[in-house]
Amino acid sequence: MNSMKRMFWVTIVFMATFCTQAATETVNGIEWTYSVLNEKVTITDVSSYVSGTVTIPSTLGGCSVEKIGDSI
Repeated sequence: MNSMKRMFWVTIVFMATFCTQAATETVNGIEWTYSVLNEKVTITDVSSYVSGTVTIPSTLGGCSVEKIGDSI
């Protein structure tokens, strides 16, 4: 039973590490940094020179933007 628990946690850590992709894309002159998990985008950073009103893209990398991370 203990080895089953260990295998479960190893699998969870592997999936969390390798199933998330990080990328950067420029849209309308603004550089967006984001992660993709299960084809859903979380924006994690944006160009530091951005000011004023910014339109968040609905997709990045062909995937739907679902969340804006805490670091922005």
